[in-house]
Amino acid sequence: MTKVSIIIPTRNRAPLLSVALKSALGQTWKDLEILVSDNYCGNEDTRHVFESFKDARLRYVRTDRLLAMHDSWEFALSHACGEYVTVLSDDSYLLPYGVEKAMAAIKDFQVDLAAWNSCTYYSPDWPQRYLGNHLDVARPPYKTSVLSSQDVLRQLFDLDPDSFIHMPRFLNSICHRRLVAKVLQRQGRMFIPPCPDYSAAASLLLNTERYVYIGWPLGIDGASPRSIGFALHFNKGEAFNEFLAEFDEAESFRQAIDLQLATTSVCIAQTLEEVIRGCGLESIPYKVNRQNMLLQSIDGVARHERNGADVSKAWRILDAYIARQPEDIKLAAIRQKRNARTHSRLRHAVGRIIHSLPGWEYLARVRGGYVFHGARQHFGNMEECGRIAPQLIAGVSGQHSSTSDP
Repeated sequence: MTKVSIIIPTRNRAPLLSVALKSALGQTWKDLEILVSDNYCGNEDTRHVFESFKDARLRYVRTDRLLAMHDSWEFALSHACGEYVTVLSDDSYLLPYGVEKAMAAIKDFQVDLAAWNSCTYYSPDWPQRYLGNHLDVARPPYKTSVLSSQDVLRQLFDLDPDSFIHMPRFLNSICHRRLVAKVLQRQGRMFIPPCPDYSAAASLLLNTERYVYIGWPLGIDGASPRSIGFALHFNKGEAFNEFLAEFDEAESFRQAIDLQLATTSVCIAQTLEEVIRGCGLESIPYKVNRQNMLLQSIDGVARHERNGADVSKAWRILDAYIARQPEDIKLAAIRQKRNARTHSRLRHAVGRIIHSLPGWEYLARVRGGYVFHGARQHFGNMEECGRIAPQLIAGVSGQHSSTSDP
């Protein structure tokens, strides 16, 4: 049996797929199966990209019709043959040592699951022009540690955004096939809408006591107008709306979440409610924190407003929902809305000033991260960024060598 399967579910994004494939083929860990799963859209572009690569480790499968994202991912997972499996998004990049470091951590800590930190690359056409062609690298320390699955699961249901980075969302994690089998036996599938990555995180955490988290960034997430998650966070753009229309998710929101609004927190809450439904309430001792969902949704709508989206309907939906809440939650929400809109306008004004300054990237370190400008570091796209990123990460780590793993 092949040791590791890298699954790449893709849909009609041939140029992005080519770069993701190169990153998978460039792994220092060689015992690989690289599975391209084509969510068929009626053209042969994806197949042509696959066939342009000549490597015995490559496999290709294709759906017989266009599937919603969660079904496409499930289809891809069902065809993987490796002892360990991971998912690589077609708009992301796996750094050369990614699989090797993850497998070493699994062996060292004797666990079935490893998750890792990631960087973010903003494409040249990212809507915030000052961020275009930039690499965002988290600030060290880059510690590797064993985490309690129950602790992280509790934080997930609490919708604690500080814990999301540690979540084993399959896009940033690798797991043994026996853990996948446990999930499938328990609930029939791994990926549940609307956020299949967060459903995978909850499902994996429910079926293992502990896992290892690698603080050293092993991959790069691609942020572009075509990236569904980033589009939702930024302004609910076209990519997210196309995704939502695939399976009439609006109706599903009404069934599980009484706040009929597509924000990041509502989508995650909806997903967790579906996981509860699939596993049985008695299996999960936690409830979704609806107050945090509401407050974070207010922040999300304010952010969409700041980024140019028409949010008049969203505010009306929020106001009606707030009016139905208990008095303490109502007061907290009204205060959050006032503060969010004020802070949003202020941040927009201050941000325009800051980002007009030469060398503004160095100011980002005050917020806890490192931002690298492609023009200064000699990269102009994700592939070029991926080649130089290991050096940049090592340089960042070297400045904090006493607090980072080698």
